[in-house]
Formats: sequence, C-alpha cells, structure tokens
Amino acid sequence: MKIEATLSFLTALGLLISLAFTGCVRRQGRNAECIWPEEPGARALDPSRAGDARHLRDDVEFAEELAFEHMDARRRSRSGQSPSEVMNTCRNLLLKQISMSHNVPPKEVVQFFGRRSLAIDVAITAPFLLFYGSMAALLAGWLRRRYPPEDSVTATLAMALLCSLAFGIAGLLLGEFWTGTAESIRVGTGHLSYRADRPPWARHRIGFFAVCLTLFWIAAAVRFRLGKRRLTT
Repeated sequence: MKIEATLSFLTALGLLISLAFTGCVRRQGRNAECIWPEEPGARALDPSRAGDARHLRDDVEFAEELAFEHMDARRRSRSGQSPSEVMNTCRNLLLKQISMSHNVPPKEVVQFFGRRSLAIDVAITAPFLLFYGSMAALLAGWLRRRYPPEDSVTATLAMALLCSLAFGIAGLLLGEFWTGTAESIRVGTGHLSYRADRPPWARHRIGFFAVCLTLFWIAAAVRFRLGKRRLTT
C-alpha cells in the first residue's frame, strides 16, 4: 500500500505542476481587432540577451494569438479575403509594431516566430511522464501478482511484452492529447490550428513511444525486484 500511496501522491503532484504554468499565461490586452496593446515602459531590446529574447518570443507568440482571434472574428463576417490572408495580414502588422516598440529589426523579430520555451515544454511533458510511469508501476505490480515468474518465466515475459506495447501505444495517444490540451490552456484558446504540431510530443512521436516503453520496463523491473525481495525475506 505504501507504494500505491506514493504513486498516487506523485501523480497528483505532477498534475499540479502541469497546471501551474497556466497561471502566468498572458491574458491582458487580448482583442479581436488586430490592435497591439500598449506596453507601459516599452524599451529597446537586445535579442542576444536571454531576458530580452524571452520577452520578444512572448510578444511574437501573443501577436500570433491576436492574429488568430482576429481571423476567427472576421470569419463570421463577409470579407473578400481568405481566413489565412486575414491572419497573415494582421500578424505582419503586429510584428511590425513589436519591431518599432522595441527597436528591433523586423527580420530579427520574425526569427522568434514559432520558437518555444524549453521550460514550458518540460512543464507540459514531465508531469505526464511522471503520471505514465506511476500507472506503469501499478500495472507492473498487477502483472507480478497475476503472472509470477516463479510459476513461468516465459508467460511472465510474454505478458510483460504485450502489456508494454499496448500500454506504450496508449501512452503515446494519451500523451499527445495531454500536451494538446495543456497547450490550449496555456495559449488560452481552443483554436490551435498548425500550432498543435509545435509541442515536442507531436514532433517526436517515435521518440516518446520509445520513452513510454522504457518507462514501462523500468517500472516493471522495479516492481518485480521488490516482489522477489518480499518473497525472500
């Protein structure tokens, strides 16, 4: 029971960590009119400095969201422009305003388009892997009780292999849903469009499938080792 309680605690902690980053998402200044909100104390920025680069990345990401909101609003009205043209026109206008506001050449501002924060990616992905590892450990514990290697090593390995593949595929699909939902919460919209392919889980599916398999086998090895230790004591 101590192991199950610890796993439950780690899972709950992971969920809290995953939601914590949503508290600092930019919400002020959102509008559907393609208007860049005034920024009190705006100053010239140097993209070569980490803090200034982070500021520019956040501004460009916010400008992209404003362009999406403008496109969605215009889509409901009759316009001669296509939705993509409306969005691109608005986004380019906002990027120019960012360039002027921070005295950064437009070509340097554009370089931040689509650039992601490593801290955000870790905040989204790590809690799910913690959750997945906890569930894998619970399943491995069930396998240890249902198919003890003392009875048949072959049956134990065969069931562990089948479960690892099935659980790995399920983890891959659930992980993509998790990261997509977390990204929607972080951005503050249900309309991600092509932005849904930016989180690392969507860009490295094979790699994360391998990670899921590895976590399962690590969890299984630990649970089987603990079970064997109990039998010998």
